[in-house]
Amino acid sequence: MFIAKKEEPPVHKAKRANDLRVLALFTAKRNDHLVGSCHGHSKNWGINCPFYNAEFQGEIPKKFRHLSVYVYDVSNKNSKVIGKVSLKKEELYKFHQKDHWFPLTQQDGDTEVQGKVQVEVKLGEVLTSSCATDNTTHRLAVRVCECSDLTVINGSCNPYAVVSLSYGKSRNKEVKRTAVKKKTICPQFDEKFFFYFDKSNNQDKTNYAFDDFMSGELSVSLFHDDSKVSREVLGNMFKGAFLGEVKIPVREIDVSKPHIAWYCLQAKENHRSCQQPLGSLRLRISYSADYVFPSEYYNGLRELVLESSEAKHVTSSAAFILGEVVSNREDAAKPLVKLFLHHGRLVPLIHALADWEMSNTIDPNTLFRGNSLLTKMVDELMKLMGIPYLQDTLQAFIDQVVSEAKPCEIDPKRIKDGEDITANLANLFGYVTECIDNIVNSSLVCPSVMRDVFSTLKARAMLNYPDNSAVRHHAVTSFIFLRFFTAAVLSPTMFDLHSDILDAPVQRTLTLISKSISAVVNCISSKSVSSSLAKQSLLQCVRLGTMARGPALLRGIGGTMVSKYALRSTGTFLSWVQASPPVPWPD
Repeated sequence: MFIAKKEEPPVHKAKRANDLRVLALFTAKRNDHLVGSCHGHSKNWGINCPFYNAEFQGEIPKKFRHLSVYVYDVSNKNSKVIGKVSLKKEELYKFHQKDHWFPLTQQDGDTEVQGKVQVEVKLGEVLTSSCATDNTTHRLAVRVCECSDLTVINGSCNPYAVVSLSYGKSRNKEVKRTAVKKKTICPQFDEKFFFYFDKSNNQDKTNYAFDDFMSGELSVSLFHDDSKVSREVLGNMFKGAFLGEVKIPVREIDVSKPHIAWYCLQAKENHRSCQQPLGSLRLRISYSADYVFPSEYYNGLRELVLESSEAKHVTSSAAFILGEVVSNREDAAKPLVKLFLHHGRLVPLIHALADWEMSNTIDPNTLFRGNSLLTKMVDELMKLMGIPYLQDTLQAFIDQVVSEAKPCEIDPKRIKDGEDITANLANLFGYVTECIDNIVNSSLVCPSVMRDVFSTLKARAMLNYPDNSAVRHHAVTSFIFLRFFTAAVLSPTMFDLHSDILDAPVQRTLTLISKSISAVVNCISSKSVSSSLAKQSLLQCVRLGTMARGPALLRGIGGTMVSKYALRSTGTFLSWVQASPPVPWPD
């Protein structure tokens, strides 16, 4: 987990204040695990100092090598990487829960490497053809065995390895090269190279030469042979695209026995020292690893927690106590929902927690407004089971709003020159109506476990508040609408409804739609739907929901309401009833 905070002015000039985007990747073998993305606002820091204040969290691959954070310029259709921050897995503990400025580095083929290489090294003595008394010499045998998960360059990979040994004060260097392996990211080279250094008759020189040799460095570099002209015409004058390298100090190798090992390919070291400054990115990283034992080790704990749904007093149950002792109830809600859902005991636990929470809530208008264990568990259930349902219901609508980009601003202080506030209000009202229609028509495909939970909440509200019929609706709408549908409209990227960057006007439109639906739901759930007063209060809610600044804005739409709805919650179904005929706007 980490939080992207702010960026210092880079050399690159972005065109707009929100043109800089952050993307987080965990690099593991061939696949990059995308954690999330965000884009910032300049506020008071200038156009090249965006403030992100975005948090990404989630599970990551067990085996990863680097955490990479990329900064993009998205002022044009084709995003361009400005720079990146790349941290090794072994370095993450140094920055745990600390704000730190990281310099951006350049992204190119010399830094974007992946894969590994297997190398075998063996030092020995061999006989020579010399007539001298001591006719032996030292020889270093290096075998390039194989590679795995190399980078694909322009849709192909034709790798070959270059092996070099440098030693001595003059850094004598011998270079060897393997054959090219065509169309593979896991080449099997199995080629052996020998490096000799002569042994002098003078014992002092012998020791010196051996020590000099042992202070040397063995390098294995991988390249992609991407040019037929380079191979056949220019005699391999150009090495091709760089795939990564490994530098192994000879002194670190146990030369008393054959040494064979896998090495992760690294970027070029001399590339970093010559690049221009690109700015900095401030991050706060929290990285933790959980060690999980085999399932049978948790049998006792599992049974103890599952008994929470049958406990006489839920406050004495293991699940409730767990929600009280953790610093963040979300950390308890996630595993509890998965555990009880898997064993089919989630609804009884929700039943018990709802009874306890309702009995301890004095004002029913504040019911389920806090971050209790119950609210967190229902939130997690909707995220776990409801995302496909949410995408099926709202994704097409979100795409429509983004593609049409109709002006919907109705705040006189924010409206642009040339826009008609009455037309904007009509656009907004049309979007709100269409969004509610989509939600209405999706009621029967809502996941059954969510309907069961909402039915339980409604039944407990009717039992605990028999004299307040509005609470039964509020118990449901506070979750399915205020914490699910309207939250998804407000932040579609967080619910996987949209992946592209949203322009500021589109984000403003989605904000107005979300607030409008929230206000309508609050008005409906606060009145009895069978009362004639609900009709007039619903109209007032729409007025509030559209964020209009005065009655004149509503009269300008034509003096009639397009459609109106009443909330109906019967059995395990949640739906809306469209009323007819339309009702005139009140003066």
